Amino acid sequence: MDTKKYKKHAYLIICHNHFSQLGTLLGLLDDPRNDIYIHVDQKVDEFPRQMLNEKLRYAHIYYIDRLSISWGGYSMVQCEINLLEAAVSNTAAEYAYYHLLSGVDLPLRSQEQIHRFFDENTGKEFLSFSTKANQTKDFLDRVAFYHLLQEKVGRTRGALSKIETLLIKSQQYLHIDRLGSDRDRFYKGNQWFSITDALARFVLLPEQKAFTEKHMKWSCCSDELFIQTLTMNSPYKDNIVNDSMRMIDWKRGTPYTFRTEDYDLLMQSDKLFARKFDEDIDAEIIKRIAGSIMADSADSTAAR
Repeated sequence: MDTKKYKKHAYLIICHNHFSQLGTLLGLLDDPRNDIYIHVDQKVDEFPRQMLNEKLRYAHIYYIDRLSISWGGYSMVQCEINLLEAAVSNTAAEYAYYHLLSGVDLPLRSQEQIHRFFDENTGKEFLSFSTKANQTKDFLDRVAFYHLLQEKVGRTRGALSKIETLLIKSQQYLHIDRLGSDRDRFYKGNQWFSITDALARFVLLPEQKAFTEKHMKWSCCSDELFIQTLTMNSPYKDNIVNDSMRMIDWKRGTPYTFRTEDYDLLMQSDKLFARKFDEDIDAEIIKRIAGSIMADSADSTAAR
């Protein structure tokens, strides 16, 4: 395949466990039109770098400097920024699209189908956002107050969480409001995206990074606000398709972990990716999806 005829894509992957499963994901992304950038959580003592490298024959793989990621903390936003910066600054490549995935995601289509989709939708930005979230108090409170302990609290509901709640109530009593005149600028959605090179470079402009640090650093779950807020206040707003092209089930879980019985639902959907999967809960669904995509890839190769 002459890759000069094709637009290259960058896959940005955030992971912290299930490295065998991550190996399957890498194998399904392995294509000369792709480069892969991986962030492994700093809290992981060791990970099988050699095994992961061996999953790739065509795509180049890059490991970025590691951060300790906390649920709901600014560290997640910083990780996304670092991944984007690593890919954008790679002078050996020019990417048409940047896809943010977690290590427990899977594609639902072959790379041939995914590249064709984005070729046919060139210039569109694929991310999800709510048109009503910024009208609710619960949402605005994420940004209006200083969530000073979010990096340490994470998902826990222990003593630190109680202290964080008291700090928020104190700020409410003192009428603290970080939003000011920016109140209508914030949007929310799932953090996963497929965006163009132009938008990626816009997000990394010094003034956009300054806005992000000012408003997201002490917010709660700012990874769900970061890309939506910047894009909805950018020249790329009209290019947004309000769909990240990820199948994520929030009705059955937070999110739900797909099982074998969901296979037809997943493969018959119009989405390109899905999250999440867990080999310890159901390894068969991962094998079935991988097998289906590999068969499609083989058919596409034979047709060429």
